[in-house]
Formats: sequence, C-alpha cells, structure tokens
Amino acid sequence: MRTVLESQELGTLKLNKFNHDIGVYIPDGNTSYWNAVVFGAKIEFDGNNQAAVHERVLSSAEDVRRLKVPAANEIPEQPCCKTLFLQYEKMLKLVEGTPFKTSFGNFGFQGPFTTATILRGSDIMMDILTDAELVKELLEKIVEAQCNVMSFSEKEFGIHIESCGMGDDYSGLISPDSYAEFCYPYMKMLYEEYGVNNRSLHCETLKRGHLKYLRMLEIDHFDPGVDEDLTIEDILNELPGVFFTFNIFTVRDMLNGTPETIKKLYKQYVLRGAPSIMTELTVGTPEDNIHAFLESAREFENQR
Repeated sequence: MRTVLESQELGTLKLNKFNHDIGVYIPDGNTSYWNAVVFGAKIEFDGNNQAAVHERVLSSAEDVRRLKVPAANEIPEQPCCKTLFLQYEKMLKLVEGTPFKTSFGNFGFQGPFTTATILRGSDIMMDILTDAELVKELLEKIVEAQCNVMSFSEKEFGIHIESCGMGDDYSGLISPDSYAEFCYPYMKMLYEEYGVNNRSLHCETLKRGHLKYLRMLEIDHFDPGVDEDLTIEDILNELPGVFFTFNIFTVRDMLNGTPETIKKLYKQYVLRGAPSIMTELTVGTPEDNIHAFLESAREFENQR
C-alpha cells in the first residue's frame, strides 16, 4: 500500500512531529503555469494560497489569430516569466538553513485544454461549438509553445526530459466526444515527445466516459484528486493495470473531518482496491487528523 501526503505550505512540511519521512525534496510546482505565462497570463502567488489567474489573455476567439508563440530563446525575456523566477527565489530562501531542497526543473505542465481555458476563460466552452477551428489553432499554438518551454528548460537546467506529467483540471468539463477532438490529440503530441519513460495525469473533473482516452494515451499514473464523479471501481474497471491514487479530500475530510471518519474512509478505500491513497493538506488542518491519516497508512502499509 503506497500512501502519499502532500502539503500546500512549507510550514506543514516539517512533519517530524508526525514521525513521517517525507524526504527533503520540495519541487517548485509553479512551472506548470509556464505555458500560460509565456502567452501573457498573469499569475498571482499569495503565501499559503494556490496560484490565482488574473486577467484573461484572449477577449474573443478571433484574438487567437494574433497570438504569437515565443521561441525557446525568447522565453526568459518575457516579462511575465519573472514572476515564476521570483517565486523560485522565494522557495530557495524558505528552504535555506533547513534539510529541504527545491528545484525549478521539475517540469510537470498544464494540459493544452487547461492552458487554453486559462487564456480564454470559460467562454472557450462556447467556442468549441461556434469557433472550433480557432480553438484548434489555439491548442496547436499551445503545444508548440510547450515544446519551446521544454527546450528552454532542458538547456537552462541541464536536464533531458523523458517523463512528464500533466495537470488538466478543466478538460473533464467537456464531453467525452469533445475530449476526443479537443484534448486527446494535443495531449498525445506532448506525451509522445516527453513521456518516453513515464506519463502521469492529474485531473479532478473526468467522468467514466473519459477514461478510455487515458488508456489510449498510455497513462501509467492517474490522480483524480478530489473528483466526486469517479469511484475506485470506475478506475479499476476502465483502466486495468494502471497505477492510480485515490484521495482523502483536503477540505471535506482532512480539514472538516475527524480522526474516526478519516480512519474509516481510509479502510474503505483499501478494501475497495485503491492501490495508493493520498491527501493534500491545507492551512488549518487539525494535527489529530494528520495523525489519523498516517496511523491508517502504517496499519495498511504491508497490504497489497
């Protein structure tokens, strides 16, 4: 039984009091926003909160035509990229003098459709019905830009990317048929280029009908996050042999639950066949609830 415990703030990463070894590596996950940022998206990083997007870049579908894809050597010159570099510098200062380490070279990225939604806003849901070709042009530009970001990253940080993960939380908001047209082909391009060894996907909005595309993409690690539309049984049936995590929810369970409800839920997930159970912590999570999660993990660690 594999258990994952993640945190959204550095303070709660000091988990010695919980007798839980989390290692020393804290990736700077904000690189997932790079592809939106190089097109001019403004991302606000505010302390313990998740990054927030301000000001859509595309006011209309027609604006896609004027969108310029920056070359790899132009990426560090983009003013909006400074936000990400400043965030990395902040992380370096936070871990200074601690056993923890951070890196800017952990390049998971947003899926193309999620990046498109960040740039266009919710109007993209209507665009796929009224301006499908412009949406596809946007997705093609996003894939091109992501490849340029990866090329810059490989050169800047001295890495060769053969494993990649996508965060794609907006993609499940469209139907499985639309997913086949506006998500799958563009994800496939990036996975085939950068997912030679491993391909992971995090998406909190998928329905059972979407999961066949994950099989076609040869995803080997799927995280549904706090997706209330997928059950353990859905994933086991639709993605046989694919490793996945199942989440004890951050707010519903970890923040607002009790040790008893967390232990009960953990045991249920194990008995139903979840190969991995994880949770994310947010500010204010009761320590007793964290203890309960870890106690359950230790109880079941030798099973499966």
